Order: sequence, then structure tokens, then C-alpha cells
Amino acid sequence: MKRLLMLLVLFSLSFAADGEIGWQVLAFIAVFTALMVLLILYMFSYLVDSREMRLLATQEIYQVAVVLIFIVLFTTIQLTLDTYVSGPMAETFHATGFTPGTLIEAAQIVSQGVADYQWDQIEILSNDVTMPLGTLASLSGTCRFLGTTLSYPGCMGIQIPFSSMVFATNVMVSALLVQNSQTMLLGLAQSFFFPVLLPLGIFLRCFQFTRGAGGFLIAIAIAFYFVYPGAVLVTKGMADMPGIDDPEYPSISAPSSDYDAGGWEVEGDCNPFDMKPSYTTKQVNNVLNDSMIEPLLYYFFVGGLFTTMLNLLITLSAVRGLAKIFGAEVDISGLARIS
Repeated sequence: MKRLLMLLVLFSLSFAADGEIGWQVLAFIAVFTALMVLLILYMFSYLVDSREMRLLATQEIYQVAVVLIFIVLFTTIQLTLDTYVSGPMAETFHATGFTPGTLIEAAQIVSQGVADYQWDQIEILSNDVTMPLGTLASLSGTCRFLGTTLSYPGCMGIQIPFSSMVFATNVMVSALLVQNSQTMLLGLAQSFFFPVLLPLGIFLRCFQFTRGAGGFLIAIAIAFYFVYPGAVLVTKGMADMPGIDDPEYPSISAPSSDYDAGGWEVEGDCNPFDMKPSYTTKQVNNVLNDSMIEPLLYYFFVGGLFTTMLNLLITLSAVRGLAKIFGAEVDISGLARIS
């Protein structure tokens, strides 16, 4: 019996290879497959004259009817969200270039827009701040007199703000990777969780000994297809509410790579022949400028990392609540700690 169930599951999932087949078709195939298994079990009960087996098969056929109601409910929710909710929400949360489609597509565009903005800021920060600081920090003056050479790294103090900006850039790249992971997870929910896990969960829920696993898979599919993109759009709107301005980057002048100093004066914001500490102080003040630091912290850590973790927590909490509705008891504390 277990081998027969596994064969029927794999048969129903084989249709998932065709991208043109909707999840409704796969769900009805799964329901039809489960119904055939129960009917075979029902007829087999007469062969072995088992009244208990016949009652079990009859009860499980009622569960097939419940699952059909679930399919109708999910279809209604999907059509409602995609038709009446996705377009207005995408427009509200500035999903540029979006034509009314699905809710999850709106969330993908919004999430990708955040990632593109973060990448642009990383490029600007690297080109306008980090790289010039590195060039200044490496400047040194060399004097030769009577065969004696003396080198003095007069701009070495700028190494301190330069190291800080390198560390900050690495952290910002990590935040960007998390944001891109959210976009990939949305794509996974669209291409796998809903069209594959949902029909599989519907099939498994039709049987008593796999009802818990089926309910859990249904809860994951529903939460990541409906709740997760909704959370992405709502938290993006919350992050936009304060109206934080774009970062203002300082103007740092550093010698170009082909610069050849012919005298004691060096073009740029630091002269290695001059021992003034004001050069280092100026660059420290540049990298600590509130008009640059505060927007970067907000857009990368509040509008990026914090909202991404919040979206996952909301979705995992929805998985637990939905699993109870569909007949499964799930402890997601471990998954919540991962998020």
C-alpha cells in the first residue's frame, strides 16, 4: 500500500514539469488520485470482509470533500488578491514598472527595487568615499639627500576612517545579500511552494496517517504565497513612512593614479609632507557625517535587515496558525530562531 501511495504521489507531481499547468489542475489530480486510492481500499474491504477498513475508507472520503472545499476557497482568495489587491498595493508601495498581476509579483518587484537601491548606494559609497580614503591613506612622502632616503607616511592617520568604511561596506553587502535572498524566496514560493507543495499537501491530507504532514505542507504553501508577499509590501510601506532623505556623501579629493608630484605640494585632501593632524580629523568628520550615516543605517538595517526578519517571523507564525486549521500541530521555534 505504501508503494502504491508513493507511486501515485510521484505521478501527480510529474505534471509540475509543465509550467503551463496551474496549481488547480495539479490539486484536482491529487484529489482524484486520493479518491481512487480510497475507493480501491473500500472495495478491498469487501474482499477481506473488514468492516473497520470500510468505515475508515468512508470517513476518509469525507476528507476528500473537505479538501475540495479548500481548493475552491484558495482559488477564490487568489483571484481576489490578484485582481483587486495586488495592483493598488503595488502602486501604494511604489512598485515602478508593475502592471496588475499577482500579489507575489508585486512583492518581488518591491523587494528587487529595495535591493537595486541598496546596490546603488554601495557603489556610490565605494567610489566617492571608500576608494578616495584608501588612496589618501596610502600617500607617503619620500626625501633623498646625500644618498640617504627618508620616507614619511604623513597620511597614515586616514587609515582609521578608511578601515571603518571598509568594514561598513562589507556589512552593507551582507545586508544586500539578505535582501536578495528575500527576492529569491518569493520566487521559490511562486514556482515551488504553491504549485508543488500545495497539491502534495492536499493529497497527503486525504489520509489519516499522513494528515498532519499534509496540513503542514498546505500551511507552508499558503503562508509563503499569500502572507509572505503581503508582509513584504506592508513592511515596505512602514519603512517608507518616516520619509528619510537619500544619503549625502562628502566630497573627498584624492590624487589620481597618474599623478606625479613635482614638489612639496600634493593635490588632494592630504599632503604627506605636512604633519598637520587636521587631515585625519577632517576625514573622520566626513565618515561620521549624520547626513550620510543615518540614511545608510536606516535603508540597510531598518528597511532591509529588520523588515526581512519581520517578514519571516510573520510568515512562520502564520504557518503555525494555519497548520492547526488544516489538522497539524507544528513547533516552529527553531525556524523562528533561524529567521
